[in-house]
Amino acid sequence: MIQLKGKDNWEWKPLKFIFNYFLSSVDRKFKEEELNVHICHYPDVYKNEKISNKDNLNKGTCTEFELENFKLKKGDILITKDSEDPKDIGIPCLIENDIVDSVCGYHIGILRTNENIEREFYFRYIQSTDVKDYFFCESNGITRFGLGKSSVENLKIPILSIQEQKIISQYLDKKTKQIDSLIEKIDKKIKLLKEQKTALINQFITKGLDPNFETVNSENEWIHEIPNRWKKLKISYLIDIRDGTHDTPSYIDSTDGFPLITQKDIDGDKINFLGNKYISSDDHLLISKRSKVSKGDIIMSMIGSIGFPTIVNTNKEFSIKNLALFKTSNSNENPEFIKFVLESEYIKMQLDLEKGGGVQKFVSLETLRNLKIIIPEINEQNEIIYFLNKQLDLIQKLIVKEIKKHKLLNEYRQSLISSVVTGKIQITEDML
Repeated sequence: MIQLKGKDNWEWKPLKFIFNYFLSSVDRKFKEEELNVHICHYPDVYKNEKISNKDNLNKGTCTEFELENFKLKKGDILITKDSEDPKDIGIPCLIENDIVDSVCGYHIGILRTNENIEREFYFRYIQSTDVKDYFFCESNGITRFGLGKSSVENLKIPILSIQEQKIISQYLDKKTKQIDSLIEKIDKKIKLLKEQKTALINQFITKGLDPNFETVNSENEWIHEIPNRWKKLKISYLIDIRDGTHDTPSYIDSTDGFPLITQKDIDGDKINFLGNKYISSDDHLLISKRSKVSKGDIIMSMIGSIGFPTIVNTNKEFSIKNLALFKTSNSNENPEFIKFVLESEYIKMQLDLEKGGGVQKFVSLETLRNLKIIIPEINEQNEIIYFLNKQLDLIQKLIVKEIKKHKLLNEYRQSLISSVVTGKIQITEDML
């Protein structure tokens, strides 16, 4: 049996004694004179612990020099070197195989070595909380943060025997797979509960509460029959619809201006006013002439992740960018009912058909104004909302419970990795 040394007996050295650290220069531009390759971009590293093939990598081009120097080799550890959030710096990804005709993209650092080491051990070490904290402290910037080359190269790493590294790696591989399996089951349950919510919304937003209603043809290809007392019309006949700015104003200090809210500031059903960009009073006034937001209105993303309508529940003044504005505060309709309509499948299908753009999808203001909806009178809207909210609250409580389980498992996973790779928990062969 191999007996691992306790952490007090571990030797520590700067990372540069084991790894070469260098940065890729491969950008996203396609150039006819260059070689066709697959590129591992920032999101690929950020979202995947390990990459073994090029199936999900985007296509691009690079020079012969870049292919030779930045190709994805088995055992490479890629890290995110900069971000708008310093907490997202230094996220590692392990390359499990030599991936032919594939390279590392821009904004990513590469750790590579010819030493006889267990790469997965050092990949796990870089995942540890100690290293995350070190990278957070070493990052520099104001609106975008980055890691200097020397900060990475001088990171202290443990020097263990190859046998010790393998035992720790095997143990963590086993334990993280067990935890990930539990997390996957929780995620499936959350998905089913969300689908149940969606089904309820679609049922009552298109059929109402009375199962014995007299029907009429909806004249909408996504809904066949609807209650004969409901109206069929374009949403703009009921609600004034506008959009925020699509330009980027100059940002200023928060104490002298107004928040500029974008999709990333919408957190579930709420607007997050922490960490916003701020604009001047003049720019705010200019945007407000086009799209003044009031309490009781609905804002919704028009670009990128389209949808996610949110009711404004504050009197705080702010401007919006790349968001649609439904002026439900000035209408005779129930904002919650309109929000559910905008979340319904028949609206999503209309939006999917009308999306424009390439990689960055968008819907136009005209498309939003021409959305075809079905809607009852206000009294029936209120009855439906009262019933729906009671049913949805029960499901949401179950979702929250599962999300807490998910969070606890993720925290345990991170704690376990950190404790093992720093020697706080001692691992022996009989634990494998």
